[in-house]
Amino acid sequence: MKPLCIAVLLSLSPLSWAMGEIPHMTEEQQQQILRFAVTQMRDKGDFDRLARCSGSSAAKMESLYSKVLRRCQVWDEREENAVERCLIEGMSEGTGLTPEQLHDCLPDDPEDIAADRVEALQRQVATLESQLNELMDNDHLSEAEENKLDVMQAQLDGLRDELLQAEEALDQLQMTDSERELDALIQAIGDNEPTAAQAQKMQQLQHQMRQEQQQEVRQLFGQ
Repeated sequence: MKPLCIAVLLSLSPLSWAMGEIPHMTEEQQQQILRFAVTQMRDKGDFDRLARCSGSSAAKMESLYSKVLRRCQVWDEREENAVERCLIEGMSEGTGLTPEQLHDCLPDDPEDIAADRVEALQRQVATLESQLNELMDNDHLSEAEENKLDVMQAQLDGLRDELLQAEEALDQLQMTDSERELDALIQAIGDNEPTAAQAQKMQQLQHQMRQEQQQEVRQLFGQ
């Protein structure tokens, strides 16, 4: 159930960008992750949705989520699935909702679906590459094996194209409005020299993106 853990996963990246690899987080650093994760859920309206589904209040759902995050120790280096299971179990216990009801209350958003597709295609590509390499290591292929090699190579090329398209789709979903607007402007300019108006617009968008990034860092550190 990605909606319950997506805010946590998002919060880990800005922290690593700002601090680098941290073997053992301090209490303050842990609090920063919790604050950022809770803010993400609040901004998405997830606490309001949980309140409606459970018959409780958004404030109680926010408090519950904070406690579950700490109980699951989301700042530890653990597999995503382990964190996700812990979050689901904790929220299910606290709300009285089953995991299925939680999923219905907080359905996967398009970004989660796109990310899952990218991961699935990456696994398929890796598996097929491994099979191809194993087959190519044989210096004495039969005619049937050579034909199989050609078929597998064609399949791999197709999967790589699908993966590229899926990654581009995910990138689009992960962009902010200003990033998306800047990307569209750059595509429109192409190989041409930007006009004065286009150059000014690019500067405005880049400035706006820097402000958004600074706001994200301030939000992470509770400033």
